[in-house]
Amino acid sequence: FPSHDTKINSDTNNSLGTWTAFGNDSRILSTDIEAALNAGTNVLITTAGAGSQDGDIFVIAPISSSRTLASLNLVADRNISIESAISLSGSGSLVKLQAGGAVTGTPAIRLNAQVNSDTVHLVATEGGAITQSAAVTTNNLAIDAPKSDVTLGNVSNDIGVIAADVKSLTTPYRDWE
Repeated sequence: FPSHDTKINSDTNNSLGTWTAFGNDSRILSTDIEAALNAGTNVLITTAGAGSQDGDIFVIAPISSSRTLASLNLVADRNISIESAISLSGSGSLVKLQAGGAVTGTPAIRLNAQVNSDTVHLVATEGGAITQSAAVTTNNLAIDAPKSDVTLGNVSNDIGVIAADVKSLTTPYRDWE
């Protein structure tokens, strides 16, 4: 089913406050997300619902919080593109990116800006690739993508432990099949 695209930006907000995309090209202020995280609220943003777009999420403004146990969960019907940094630096923090897309030639999850959190959980449910060009800093990286090729290609990654269920995992140090 077609759904709505959502952009997390720094200049326009047309969400209804629930942070579920309600119309085409929905927008959420990154500062609203930060305020919720810093207040101790776990944040869920989803593109689910009927619409005429693909259901992608684009992070185009930075998101940061130093709150202990902060949790940011982005759930896209198709793809997630991180184009601006996400930094949840508090102990026990979680960034979860869940993408449903399986478009040939288009990664389900693109990490084009730094992601920093105690735990980073990447989920690709339908086999789209997971790619990276910016560093990931995390104590725990979980990847649930059994149909996906995953490339963690940034030599500046600082990852404590990786737990992965993937089709293949490529790093600068070793290829895992």
